Formats: sequence, C-alpha cells, structure tokens
Amino acid sequence: MATTIPAGAPRNAPTIPARHSTLHIGISRRLSVFAVSGPIDAETVGELRRRVRSHVAKGAGTVVLDLTGGDRLTAASYAGVVGCAWDVVADGGAPMRLVVDAGRPAVSLTQLVGLGHLLALYESLDEACHPEPAPPLTVALTVSGTTLHRTV
Repeated sequence: MATTIPAGAPRNAPTIPARHSTLHIGISRRLSVFAVSGPIDAETVGELRRRVRSHVAKGAGTVVLDLTGGDRLTAASYAGVVGCAWDVVADGGAPMRLVVDAGRPAVSLTQLVGLGHLLALYESLDEACHPEPAPPLTVALTVSGTTLHRTV
C-alpha cells in the first residue's frame, strides 16, 4: 500500500495511506461506460485513454465517461480527457459523452472553447446512457401562398 507523509511532518510521523483512483468499466453492445472515482490525475487519465482506445479499436459503441465520482479535474487531466474524446471521434465515433457536475470548470471550459464536436456534456449517468431523442425537424415550404409542412 502506498503511503504519504504530510508536508512539514517530522520524519518519524505516522504515514497516511495515499488515495488512489479507481476506474470502473461497463460494456454493452451500444455503450462503453468508464467511471472514475478518486483523484483524476495524469496517471488515471493515461490509463483511461489506453482503455478507451482499446475498446474503440474493438468496435465499442458510444463512449460515456463519468467523472462525478472524481475528486478534482486539473487542467492537465482535462487535456487528457479531451485527447481521449479526440481518439473516439478520430476513429469515426460519435462525440464522447462526459458526465460532470454542472458547477465544474470543465463544463464552462468545454462550452467556452467550443468542444461540442468532441464532448457532449451530461449531468447524470442515466441521462448520458439514455438521452432524449431530438424532436423531429419540421420543414415548412411556402409556394404561391400555400404552406406545405414535412416532418423529417
């Protein structure tokens, strides 16, 4: 078990067990769900990226990444998550579904930078796994005063 010594503590001070991240993976025919609990650090994101690449290479369905159980998401970790989403889209997949708390900086950063083509944001795992279908598009065409409607 890894341990850490608190900063400023004497050398003979008791050690504290280091907190590790856990990566949970759930696979179905149409979804691959990756959930992270604990610290979201570079090592965790690196392992996540390796696992996602492996699943995508095997023809996995839509990729869902749940970060709601994670402690914090640093800028470097977020860059790794974006890289993971890039891997999914570059392999022909749909944008990766990212589940995060609405108040996290990742939400505003994703919207600000315009990464909607890589990441679709959701507030719950259930919502990400079962998104509401988009309403049908109704096209109206007016010809010589007569309006024709068609649902696409």
